[in-house]
Amino acid sequence: MRRLITTRTFEEEQKLADYDKLASDYKELQDELNKVAESRDDFKECYEIMLDKFAALEEFNAVLMQELEIRCKNDDSRKKMNDATKIASW
Repeated sequence: MRRLITTRTFEEEQKLADYDKLASDYKELQDELNKVAESRDDFKECYEIMLDKFAALEEFNAVLMQELEIRCKNDDSRKKMNDATKIASW
């Protein structure tokens, strides 16, 4: 009878030790998961900032392209006026 009680106690202690080990492993995995989630959130925030900056660059590029078109048209107009002036002065 005493041996049965000792065996049960040992088995229960072993189960508790196994449970504690599993709980510890779970805690470590949970901590790692939290780190990954934080990294993902940081990455997402940086990605959103990058997208905002890219959109601003696209808008700036569009403005520059419009300015370039206006300058090209002005240059064409000046060339035509210069050509007309040259023809008139001949």
